[in-house]
Amino acid sequence: GFLSSWLNPKPKCERSNTPRDGVMKMGFVACGRQFSLIIDAAGDVWSFGNNEYGQLGCGSTQFKEEPERMLFFLDQTITFVSASVDCSFFVDDVGGLWFCGKNTKDGINLFDSNVNQPRKITGIPPIISVACGATHVLLLDNEECIWSHGSNGNGELGIGGTKSNKSFTKVKHLPPIRQISASSSRSVFLDISGSVWTCGRGFQPEKIYSYPQEITKTILVSTELPEIMQASVGDSHFVLIDCHNECWWVTFEDRRLRPSGHLSRLGIVGNFVGVSSSLNSLVLTDKGEIWDLMFEKFVQQISDVCGELCSWKLPKIEMICSGEYHHLFVDEKGTVWMFGRLEDKSLPLHEANNMQQLENIKVFTSTTSPLPKSATSVIRCFTSSKVRAPN
Repeated sequence: GFLSSWLNPKPKCERSNTPRDGVMKMGFVACGRQFSLIIDAAGDVWSFGNNEYGQLGCGSTQFKEEPERMLFFLDQTITFVSASVDCSFFVDDVGGLWFCGKNTKDGINLFDSNVNQPRKITGIPPIISVACGATHVLLLDNEECIWSHGSNGNGELGIGGTKSNKSFTKVKHLPPIRQISASSSRSVFLDISGSVWTCGRGFQPEKIYSYPQEITKTILVSTELPEIMQASVGDSHFVLIDCHNECWWVTFEDRRLRPSGHLSRLGIVGNFVGVSSSLNSLVLTDKGEIWDLMFEKFVQQISDVCGELCSWKLPKIEMICSGEYHHLFVDEKGTVWMFGRLEDKSLPLHEANNMQQLENIKVFTSTTSPLPKSATSVIRCFTSSKVRAPN
């Protein structure tokens, strides 16, 4: 159990090409199914894309082709955003949690109807971060504990059984957690010692874990992993980055790849510092290079290492976010780039070779400074002429 991991913690890495705090920042950008959220360097939130259920939080259900600042949060500072299929979550600088978008009877269902402006969620402690699956959501509070809500048909809430809950429930049987990730039917938790836990669908279709399981003790029993620094779960896989900046991947139920539950080191040279997963996964190196691990069901050719280098000519990237139909990247100057599209054209994402720069939005990065927060700041809307392709 987790008590043994506290009494016998994993040894610290003797070598590391990036410091512990050099792991990619998360929560500044988020990709929903056909919409996105961005926190700028002033703590303001911008949203654009599909808004059928009010997930953009702008008080309407009108589609927004270009980023628009959310008026609701002008008097507040937002520190973390997360997007599910049709809803959005926001964490403010005092740990308050806000929600807008679709409420589904058997999924994320926090209010009686859909919400087109953010509403605060009560009855929970101060929150640090959020991870959204397709129909469930995980919260990490400031005491390093986990709360879950939503669909639980595969045990993904980690609370025992497969019955969905109507409000956030604290997840037991876990050590202190520092990072969370969620997919359509699984949850992943990274504890403070660098061990990875999971619940939900197992490596075989008939297997579920309704309580969190430490993967190296109950699932990958023959594998000794180094201390893990970041973990991300996708629809058919999860990806791990260890303290040596090496990348590992495990597949679920995908017979075109290796056997289910097979752990492999990614055969790409690079010091990996970040990962983001959706249908596929993106991994980021300390040089700002992005690798696309094509786990999507519609990909026909997959290499032995399950990855291909995409030759996008971008500045050095510091943050990545993988979506279903589009990705967001933040470069070292805080500029946001979008790859893909906001509308489903029934084409694989990697075939939509469409890269755009979203001008005038600056995200706080290692080389930028936070902007002053002003309730009277001018609301800027973007025209198509302000969106340009990279050189």
